[in-house]
Amino acid sequence: MQETDTLFRPPVQVGPFDESILSLMDTVTCARLADPAELEAVYRMRHAAYVRSGMIDVHGGSGGSWSDPYDRSPGCMNMAVYVDGDLAGAIRLHHVTPSNPDCPSIGHMGDAISGWLDSGLTLVDCSRFAHGSVDRRHRLLPYVTLRIAALATLHFRADYSINLVQQRHAAFYERHFHAERAAVGHTHFNGAEFPVVLLRSSLRLLASTAPSTRSYLLSTRREREALFDDPACPRVRPSAREAISALSRQEAA
Repeated sequence: MQETDTLFRPPVQVGPFDESILSLMDTVTCARLADPAELEAVYRMRHAAYVRSGMIDVHGGSGGSWSDPYDRSPGCMNMAVYVDGDLAGAIRLHHVTPSNPDCPSIGHMGDAISGWLDSGLTLVDCSRFAHGSVDRRHRLLPYVTLRIAALATLHFRADYSINLVQQRHAAFYERHFHAERAAVGHTHFNGAEFPVVLLRSSLRLLASTAPSTRSYLLSTRREREALFDDPACPRVRPSAREAISALSRQEAA
């Protein structure tokens, strides 16, 4: 069995909320995409999701598909979530370092991000968070998708995971991922101006509280290496239950 990261410590507590997410994760596989057909499926789902949210109109993008140059920039990882084998969610990640600063958020909040990079910090920038039409059975899918960002932050030993989100969504990240507001601004979509917030979440704080408050975020090193070390990894099953079991045995020893 692959060990969990040493930042994670007992005790482990799995409450009803965590168990609901873990039950959904029992039906899930995740992958880092490189195949053009799989990427195109994500771009089409992304387009539909942003049309539903009002961020773009039905004619935005190209023929019902929405991509941009950041999908092809260095450090980009387009991650997909499948439920029972069907594409259900996606998130785009960029590993951002002083030597590789290219990421979507820097175009909106350049001063804040450049300041962090100038001080030697590294980041995982999360963008293009999207889902298909989620029914009630899959209402917890956003937590499963955002878990991938937490795993990337841990795998790359990044200081922060960052999200540029609409202001009305900020409370969700603050409540569930210990995010703090780093900067505020505005962006334009579909001819309208939206207030946005740049949020950052600390790896150390997230890691130290995950066993007792967010056990579904736990993972094995094997899962993280499969997702982030292989540019075209096969579909990977979440390892949270395996990590919980391993830490529980440590606690009992």
